[in-house]
Amino acid sequence: MPFRRGWEAFQGCLFGKIDKKNQFLGLFSVWHAACCTRGMIDGLFASANYEGVKKMLDATVLRHKAISSNIANVETPHYQRVDVNSSFDMELKRAIASNQTGNVNSIQPRIEVDQQAVAQNRDGNSVQLEKELVSMQKNMVAHQLQTQMITGKLSKLRKAISGQA
Repeated sequence: MPFRRGWEAFQGCLFGKIDKKNQFLGLFSVWHAACCTRGMIDGLFASANYEGVKKMLDATVLRHKAISSNIANVETPHYQRVDVNSSFDMELKRAIASNQTGNVNSIQPRIEVDQQAVAQNRDGNSVQLEKELVSMQKNMVAHQLQTQMITGKLSKLRKAISGQA
């Protein structure tokens, strides 16, 4: 089978365009041309489930920022607790169920004020430190699980490239 070096091997596949910001050039220098033309790489990474896990990973990173902000402002008067938008999980489940990667890619997690959080003190602050610490722990476990899922997919690709079973 012919091998192509450089970016010409990626025409029409997942990495078909050079990312000027990240310069993936060093990441894949030799590639099996038939893999890209037959869509084998797309089969590994272009599924709604894989894209969903990536979105959930994005949400856990964003949630960590929100929790960190909440903890930092636990004593700030009138500070309102923030979290990832409450509709994100439901929208993502619906998009994954549709099995269309375009639907999954259109959903973006964002930080917004938690409307259900009630001020616990007279100063109007709605952050409860204990709940934030528990949320951070749950978020770290979720992040670890999602990272392992993505690592598993990449491990399959690495084994396929190296010819391991």
